[in-house]
Amino acid sequence: MTTAATQLIALLGHPVAHSLSPAMLTRAFSRYAIDAVYTAFDVPPTMLPSAVRGLTSLGARGANVTAPHKRAVLNLADVVDPLARRVGAANVLTFASGRVHARNTDAPALVQALRVGGCETRDARAVVVGAGGAGRAAAVGLADAGASVTVLARRESEAALVAAIVGGTCHSLDDFARVREAFRSASIAVQATSVGMTSSVVAGARAPRPDEDAFDAARAGVGFMARGSFAMDLVYAPRETAWLAGARSAGHSCIDGLGMLTWQSAFALREWFGVDVAGDELRALLDVAAAPE
Repeated sequence: MTTAATQLIALLGHPVAHSLSPAMLTRAFSRYAIDAVYTAFDVPPTMLPSAVRGLTSLGARGANVTAPHKRAVLNLADVVDPLARRVGAANVLTFASGRVHARNTDAPALVQALRVGGCETRDARAVVVGAGGAGRAAAVGLADAGASVTVLARRESEAALVAAIVGGTCHSLDDFARVREAFRSASIAVQATSVGMTSSVVAGARAPRPDEDAFDAARAGVGFMARGSFAMDLVYAPRETAWLAGARSAGHSCIDGLGMLTWQSAFALREWFGVDVAGDELRALLDVAAAPE
């Protein structure tokens, strides 16, 4: 039951209908006796500033931020933590005393999901496919955890910007010879684009993406990694993406997108309410929520 003391946590994205966060965190609030409600809001980019101002004015406790707003929201925050500044993106907002605090929990969540899956990041070589907000978080998280990082993207100029942040290297996905060599020397590969996401995530049929042909090169590249390497896809709808299916058939250990989703939510709960929850606990709640009644 909600009361005047019930706190509001929002999800800001465009689209948001596919998100599993409302089901997962609503169950978490109930399980851990947190007096809060979690509501997803589909916010077009032009409406993001007014949405953030509105949540501040309403006294909301916090918000998750997802695509395409993770970069833009930095310009709306009063306080940006150093990690979010380095990544150039934030996925968690906390509202306090009329001020907006922006954090990035994606980067540490990705590393934690890999570690729980048995992956050692220190002194490892990693390939990150994608140079958007998720790709930046993956590259920074891996570099901070001791890995050397190669960033692959359709536009090498965008990959270069991310590589510069972490002191890594970069290549265009169109340069298959270099893509192949990057995978051949890597023991960790992270797919950080939305390619492979279920078409029903957006209303209507999903138009072909111009980078899908280039992505095929990266998908083939996974086969060049030594058997027993680690492959992670940040897409979680579907859980078994074509990327993971290819990696699994090549004999690699696979980690689906729920790993990063659940751990970033665990870190967000600590930020908002001081509650220590493991990502695996949230995943169990999500699996319950997704199961037939």
